[in-house]
Amino acid sequence: MRLVYTHYNPALVGLAKSILESSGMAVTIKNEFSGVGIPPYNIDQELWVLDDADYDEAQEILESLDEVDPQEPEDQEAH
Repeated sequence: MRLVYTHYNPALVGLAKSILESSGMAVTIKNEFSGVGIPPYNIDQELWVLDDADYDEAQEILESLDEVDPQEPEDQEAH
């Protein structure tokens, strides 16, 4: 089991979890029910892949999400 993603925003962790699960990976979230505290007491949620062999692919998938600009869809032609 290896940590692949961590964030204070549970929506982003949940999105990453869904994306990896749709790729066929078994994942789990740690600190899911820790709640959101007042800084500096926030506890980030952690997304872990259960199979170490999936770690590199999971990293690639999550890194590719950072490259997408939601303001400029790739399939839209320039006017």
